[in-house]
Amino acid sequence: MSSYDSDLFELTQEGRIYTLTMCKDDNRITKRFLDEINTILDHLDATEEPIILVLASRHPTIFCNGFDIDELMKDPEVLTARLGMLGFRILAASYVTIAMINGHAYAGGAYLAISCDYKVMRKERGYICFNEGEIGLKIPQPLYDFSLSARISVSVIHELAALCSKFTAEEAVTRGIIQTAVTQNDLKRVTYDIAGRFAERNLSRKVLKETKMLLYREQAERIPEWKQKIAKANL
Repeated sequence: MSSYDSDLFELTQEGRIYTLTMCKDDNRITKRFLDEINTILDHLDATEEPIILVLASRHPTIFCNGFDIDELMKDPEVLTARLGMLGFRILAASYVTIAMINGHAYAGGAYLAISCDYKVMRKERGYICFNEGEIGLKIPQPLYDFSLSARISVSVIHELAALCSKFTAEEAVTRGIIQTAVTQNDLKRVTYDIAGRFAERNLSRKVLKETKMLLYREQAERIPEWKQKIAKANL
């Protein structure tokens, strides 16, 4: 059953498992992308029973290629702050989030995946990386302030951000970026097996949310600062 459908996203549900599929080309992040995904998360936040969210891509070999650079350059502070806070929203969601990474996850796409509770990535093809340095950019501060500082060690962030290292699924597992590397043939089955096991556990959304906010209170404290910066930039 589909509860949201546009050229950018499709949200489907089977029991307690929702799948949010990114649908447009290589899933570049734009203002509209951020608007729509936040609307979808509003819908999921309004549900009450324990649910699981799987973040997926329709493209056969690309999970998400990060920002649309032309659009980013028009309003970099606002867009990067909004992506940073979106990552925190996923990080601190009251439900379990799983990234099904079927190929390349670059820059903002890597950030979205890293923000999820659990990451399953295809072995045969695809890198997870932050390649901003290769095009004369640096990783935006909000991405450090939220999910990157919460999820990854400083030494691995150094490899990703300073050295622009590109990691295969197996390499990403050894560095603690993702949990599971599987073949393309097994990707969907393994992802939904994991989702099903979480669904069976009937985790309290209240306790899950409170636990995440306790774990990531330092990141939560940065939200007002970035909201204020967005408000000033929009004046």
